[in-house]
Amino acid sequence: ATCSIGDNGNELGFGKIYEEAQTILAPYARNFRVPAPDGIVCAVETDWLFPCSVSNLGCYALCAALALILKEPALAHSVQDEITLTQVGIGHGLVDGGYGQPGQFVDGLSLNAVCAYLELLKEMVMKFFDHGRRRF
Repeated sequence: ATCSIGDNGNELGFGKIYEEAQTILAPYARNFRVPAPDGIVCAVETDWLFPCSVSNLGCYALCAALALILKEPALAHSVQDEITLTQVGIGHGLVDGGYGQPGQFVDGLSLNAVCAYLELLKEMVMKFFDHGRRRF
């Protein structure tokens, strides 16, 4: 089985809801003068599609869910990992999808906001673990 997580229709998997995504996202693509005939919508399907407002946040939520299901809290993405990855990206000149320039952002969200989200997810995961003893 295959799965995908995406936010603007341009990610793999949106072919699963291609017509709906075209209806919603075609005007958005025109605003950005996307030259492709399908605009920004990817036609490739996956078995499971998890559309979300920011794909990174959807991935972090999926990692937190896996941490719970597999009873491995370390699978939840950490604030430190996010800060490190962001700094590495900036160092390599990677451009943020929301602002179109390198910076401490994730799809237009501030790094502080993303780290707060990660802290909340990690705390929810850790709630089910009691000093190293699994509570479920």
